[in-house]
Amino acid sequence: MPITLPPLSRRRFLAGAVGAGAGLLLSRFAIAQTQPVVDANRIVLISDLHIDANPAAINRETNMADNLARVVKEIAALDPRPAAVLVNGDCAHSVGTAGDYATLVELLKPIRQAGIAVHLSMGNHDNRENFWKAIPNADQPAKLVPDRQVSVIQTPLADWYMLDSLIKTSTTPGAIGEAQLAWLAKSLDAKPDKPAIVLTHHQPDLAPKTNGLTDTKALLDVLSPRKQAKSLIFGHTHAWANVKKPDGMHFVNLPPTAYTFAKGRPAGWVDVTLTDKSTTMVLYCLDDKHAQHRQKLSLDWR
Repeated sequence: MPITLPPLSRRRFLAGAVGAGAGLLLSRFAIAQTQPVVDANRIVLISDLHIDANPAAINRETNMADNLARVVKEIAALDPRPAAVLVNGDCAHSVGTAGDYATLVELLKPIRQAGIAVHLSMGNHDNRENFWKAIPNADQPAKLVPDRQVSVIQTPLADWYMLDSLIKTSTTPGAIGEAQLAWLAKSLDAKPDKPAIVLTHHQPDLAPKTNGLTDTKALLDVLSPRKQAKSLIFGHTHAWANVKKPDGMHFVNLPPTAYTFAKGRPAGWVDVTLTDKSTTMVLYCLDDKHAQHRQKLSLDWR
């Protein structure tokens, strides 16, 4: 189960209303006018944030906190609002300290103040125990898979399965594991007619020596025959790419919010809109002069 950081706007409104006293009455119309318009079929994806406890920290000539702050500002200004922001792992800079997560939560606050929930999952630079301890007031649903952080984010046109591929903090390869694969298969079988989009931090990799998912074949054995699984989305490689597999499922590699591993690659975030037959993904680069800024992928569902 990933941690969910709920919106702050409603809590803040309720606190203010109580503080004003029982004599203050607001009309339903006035309250409705303050509520942002939300597109239930719009989701924002970000990955590989690599936030350090020290906001001034630099890696590969990049200030990761500054990058995230800019991305957060752009997301918080979206109109209509997305239903949620999904963070696909490597929230922390290197080894997942409590301080990393404290800084992360502070940087994400404007999104929550805009009324948008943030769901966070694990990457290989995260630490589950420190993650939970650092964010004690987050929404923590019941564990769906022992020792893993797994969740399903339900939207009207698709369910988003956020998986946990962390094996060991600061160890490069990842794995889904037998228990999580069994849960995923059972969950998909329970909703054969509901489109599913699956997220895992590590990339699928069938090579003998891999820095991605060591059990890629086992994952694809679950996903490929279940046609409700439309896309597998991942990060980890700090690249932006889309590949359509022979069985019709899309593999999408998310760009980093932090630094890239090669000059010229885009860093930024991805705006996703669903229809009942497709996914549209728009890349927003931190460098708005980048050739791929606002690049659109239109992915028809199998």
